[in-house]
Amino acid sequence: MDKKQYFDEAMDFFNEEEFEEALEYFEKLTEDNPTCQDAWFMKAVTLINLEEDEMALQSIEKAIELKPEDTEAWAKKAWILLLLNEFRDGLQAAEKVLELENNFSDGLYLKGRFLLNMGLYSESLYYFEKYPEDEFLYPDSLFHRGDALYNLTKYRDALKCFEEALKLEPNNPEVLNYKGFVFMRLEDYDDARQCFEEALTYSPGFILPNFNMAILEKESKNFEEALNFFEKVLKVDPEYYEAYYQMGIILQRLNKPKESQEAYQQFVEIVEKNDISDSKLIARRVKEYISNIKKNKGPVKLKPRKKPVHWQWIAKPENFLDEDDREKESLEPQETLESGGWWTSHKDTRFGDLILLYRAGKKEGVTYQDLKYLLMATSHAYSIEDDEYAFENGLTYGCDYKPLFKFENSISLNEMKNEEYLEGWNALTSNFNRLTYKTDQRHWDHLMRLFKERNPDFDLDDLKIQETIDDLKKQYDLVEALYENINILEKLGYNLETIDRQVVCKGAGGRIDILTKEKETRDLVLIQLKNSGASKATFNQISEYMGWALDRLSTGEKVKGLVISNGHDDEFKSAIDGDSNIEYINLSDVLGELVLN
Repeated sequence: MDKKQYFDEAMDFFNEEEFEEALEYFEKLTEDNPTCQDAWFMKAVTLINLEEDEMALQSIEKAIELKPEDTEAWAKKAWILLLLNEFRDGLQAAEKVLELENNFSDGLYLKGRFLLNMGLYSESLYYFEKYPEDEFLYPDSLFHRGDALYNLTKYRDALKCFEEALKLEPNNPEVLNYKGFVFMRLEDYDDARQCFEEALTYSPGFILPNFNMAILEKESKNFEEALNFFEKVLKVDPEYYEAYYQMGIILQRLNKPKESQEAYQQFVEIVEKNDISDSKLIARRVKEYISNIKKNKGPVKLKPRKKPVHWQWIAKPENFLDEDDREKESLEPQETLESGGWWTSHKDTRFGDLILLYRAGKKEGVTYQDLKYLLMATSHAYSIEDDEYAFENGLTYGCDYKPLFKFENSISLNEMKNEEYLEGWNALTSNFNRLTYKTDQRHWDHLMRLFKERNPDFDLDDLKIQETIDDLKKQYDLVEALYENINILEKLGYNLETIDRQVVCKGAGGRIDILTKEKETRDLVLIQLKNSGASKATFNQISEYMGWALDRLSTGEKVKGLVISNGHDDEFKSAIDGDSNIEYINLSDVLGELVLN
């Protein structure tokens, strides 16, 4: 059999999609006729069909070596490099195609694909737009043009591309999925749902629309439905790690801590096993969260150090100024035990630690660079990043605080730099560029002396720090006692069952003292307990917690508030009179029932 007949036989096998047999013929041809460029080219194409991309690359490079100006061979090399995710080398191959033939359709398409995959979205659009409408890959070029526009946040333009592509291929599940994703970005959830459902009609096992349906149900607070879709994803791909992460969040919100931790653990194991670089940071933090949960089971035990550690917290203008550019009331020292709120902190912060707050930034033409407030941590640091909301906002740890003193005469950055005894202070050396710093005793003592010199009314001993710590410990003990004996509230008209105590408002900060449910209605009831009197700040605090619970914890139930305190002022009374969802009990009534119990 001569070379031509042998080649024709090989092509017959290839056209019948009998690729193994075709490969034997092409290999024989290239062995016997190593300069036969057509044989090397077809051997490469056959190897692509057999998913032997590395070997295909070797064959096509031999074909190019024999015929360096072969546009088809360069285009095939670019295709192979696309399959191998070798984008930079692939881009060079695509550019060579267009150098040989300026408007070669595969060259236009492939250069667009490589630029898109390299994140050069605007540049990729030019090549997708130039792709001829009468060519085979035109629907595909429309799809990728839409993808580029989506990544440029041009959602309406992306939608037009996907709709045009669907006119040509109405049953394409991938385009339907992307169209649905655009609708999600546009907050058109009904149309998004319709697209995902249609995509699943044509391809029930397609992971992405199942995953996106799960996210859609999660955002709609249909948590059980969301879990069902995530289960479908995992049936197709048991190592789809993002599904486990999302399931961990949902199960946490359904108050299923054991199942939530199991899902989170699966997420961590898959990320670590497969060395998934873009999720390593989340996995590390989730792993730390699981460890903290196991370590901190049971009631919160707040035991201050024998000697407080000193910290610097850094505040931007939005953290210390209100909307009218006045200093926030939450940073004003109060006689009561009322918390000032929460602040991003170092994970080693403990109840009773002392903090100087440094103001940094510029607003309305005013530059802030000074130490202005003395605070005390009124809780241990708690993780606020184990859900997606806190993580997306770059939050890690937080703790509650109480303002102790506001320095009318603050210390500016320039003044600190001129202080010889502050030389080597870590916060000053780095110009207060981090969120938190731990300060050694020597530098702290000198700062206290400077503040005393500038503010004659300031005396650390007069702040009664130990007395405040003791009172706060009593309040925490009282929360624990009420949590363990919640049934005593039945005599006061509240038939509740406990869910948890000291519930951190993830992503928002602050902690709910006791989270409960009404036994009959199943409505959520948040209890805030105060040793001192309730004020307008107490009302604002529980209102914020209720808003957070409605968004994060409620699956359709109402959210109510119950304040238990040692009396209240007129502003608090006026506020709850105007809000039927917040009620009040005097602390003495609760204490009486606790004693009897």
